[in-house]
Amino acid sequence: MKAKQMFAIGAASFAAAALAVSVHAAEFTYSTWVPPSDATVAESMGPLFKKVEEETGGKFKARIFTVGQMLDQRATLGGIRDGAVDSGFVLAGITPKELPVNALLGEFQSVNLNPLAAAAANNEVFLLHCPECIAEYKNNKTLSLGGHSISLFYLMCTKDLNTADDLKGLRIRAPLRMQRDAAITFGGTPVMTSFPEMVPALQRGQADCTIGNKIWLTTFGLNDIIKTVVTSRYWGSLPTTGLFVINTKSWDGLGADAKKSLIRHFPEAVANTVITYFGQDGPALELAVKKGVKDGKLDAKFTAMWDKFIADEPERIKDVAKQRGMSDPTPLFDTYKKVYKKWEGIVANVGMDRQKFAQAMWDEIYSKVTY
Repeated sequence: MKAKQMFAIGAASFAAAALAVSVHAAEFTYSTWVPPSDATVAESMGPLFKKVEEETGGKFKARIFTVGQMLDQRATLGGIRDGAVDSGFVLAGITPKELPVNALLGEFQSVNLNPLAAAAANNEVFLLHCPECIAEYKNNKTLSLGGHSISLFYLMCTKDLNTADDLKGLRIRAPLRMQRDAAITFGGTPVMTSFPEMVPALQRGQADCTIGNKIWLTTFGLNDIIKTVVTSRYWGSLPTTGLFVINTKSWDGLGADAKKSLIRHFPEAVANTVITYFGQDGPALELAVKKGVKDGKLDAKFTAMWDKFIADEPERIKDVAKQRGMSDPTPLFDTYKKVYKKWEGIVANVGMDRQKFAQAMWDEIYSKVTY
């Protein structure tokens, strides 16, 4: 099934399920570039907006635009800033000029062994320990309630792979800095394609590989395209600070009840997203393997090169900060690692319990934030 057809079918199903909330001229708008079946929509923002509508007696009504119908990845921040939409999903690593410090938080993904701990740690650092992060959104006439963490990334290719040398010359879709550097390290060529164009690029041979989480095999139908998922090592878990970024005028225009409801239930939205991703990854790979996709354990050369790459990441992060005109990122990196370790302990206690994880984020983070 072609990507556009798949997205269209998904959009219709999503509308039928009423997650996008009823359509009215004065409705609140949210733009995202992922499909409607993605957990950030189906398990997170859709249910969140529905709950706020119920708690405000229908005064708050929202509509979600998916798969870049309104704004693509790069245009989302500017579109929210300029009022094209009220809110949306912003990935800071795609707009590092506008959000350099927020993008820097995303550079720490190699630390993240646990997506739940990464999501909570990133939100805590963003909201409680990084005033410059908040200021960057403010400078773009927006504010953010925080973000989630994408599941662990893996290299997925349309070729049969067995060794590190098999990666040489491959065109690897790598939109983020760490991914591009890793692609080059293995002799590949990083290519840039927009999120909606990822599947067509793989189908047409414009890209040989992409870096993504296992659930993409199902969500985007990649199990019909991909030949090898490299599971010898993963490429980190990417936390975000912009799952719900809103224009400041739009925020000011919301009633007190709507604001209170959005803030109170946002930790639930984060928990639902991350735990859904976590639960979907394994079955997605199992299904792909049954359809003939190879669970690729590459050779010792690959793992040695990857481990060396990860060991050198702190120095590359310093270089990135310098190139962007920023100060030494070491203090922020050290803070992140400390907070992440704390959340590893919390997650070990609460496990995969969505309510307990959401409550922990409320107690440790959101109850301490004033918007």
